[in-house]
Amino acid sequence: GLPAADLTPKSRNLIVNLAGELVGLCVDQIADIITLSADAINPPPSNISEVDGRFFFGVYTAEMEIVAVLNIQEALEIPE
Repeated sequence: GLPAADLTPKSRNLIVNLAGELVGLCVDQIADIITLSADAINPPPSNISEVDGRFFFGVYTAEMEIVAVLNIQEALEIPE
């Protein structure tokens, strides 16, 4: 796994719903919170090479930025 991260004043506990169970994630910071409809999310680009593409549910294109939508099921899957 990853090494323990240092907590800073910007660190936050993000609560997500994973298969009906609430799970807390410690994140470095939260820049913004947006609400999206399913049809606003596009499939992830096929040219993702820096990270495993299965971790992306899709992308949302805003006026000046692209927001990656995390596939929380894949990101939190624990290999057996």
